[in-house]
Amino acid sequence: MASGPGASSAPARLKPSKRAAQVDGSSQLTLFGLARVVVLEDCMELRQTLKSADSSDAERVGALRKLDSLAITEKTLRKTRVGKTVNSLTTHRSGKVRQAAKKLVHKWKSLVLEAPKHRVRPPPPRPVSEEERVRKSCLGTLTARLSHGSAGQECAAPGASADTPGAAATGATAPSPPGVPRTTISTAAAAGEVAIWTAAGGSVGPNHARVLRAVVQRFEDDAALAPSLLAGRTSFDALLRHTDYD
Repeated sequence: MASGPGASSAPARLKPSKRAAQVDGSSQLTLFGLARVVVLEDCMELRQTLKSADSSDAERVGALRKLDSLAITEKTLRKTRVGKTVNSLTTHRSGKVRQAAKKLVHKWKSLVLEAPKHRVRPPPPRPVSEEERVRKSCLGTLTARLSHGSAGQECAAPGASADTPGAAATGATAPSPPGVPRTTISTAAAAGEVAIWTAAGGSVGPNHARVLRAVVQRFEDDAALAPSLLAGRTSFDALLRHTDYD
């Protein structure tokens, strides 16, 4: 390479800065990600300036104006806690510091309010198994029979047909016999459902349907059955022992 006056010299190659080196193809950071890192670092540095007891009022105002010029996100505010620091300066003894801090707080509040909220979606409902459906239907049928408490009356609620799908299964709207608490009916129906489930061998197959039909027939044949069950004079276990459902 020639030297001396008049000799042409190649421009000196500048050593890349640490931040510029991060943009190299081997870096995992994108340009957008790098920009966020820079803003984050600047926020932390400016926050220290605002908090330092050695900072002058002019330095604090300069730091506030610098913060105002940065593209700060709600996430950055939460991570750096710089918003809390700026908010504490809204009561500063210096009028210029107070004014700059209040302006920034107002701007950031609007940023937080306008930021899209990530709503947590509730998990999808758990699918109801066939066993749960059949047992719930059985419970509703028994509740309706016990609620009406006499033979020959519909299991469905008033205004609904007994043939309406789910009418007998719910049983929730069936009126309670006079003087019989709803909890007494619910307890008796739950005991009956378990008894039928056990008698059917713990399955929801044909055996379960056959046992339930036999019990419903007993309600229709004996008007005193429901009052006896509710009063505790008999039980579903005893009823099933004397019921032919085979």
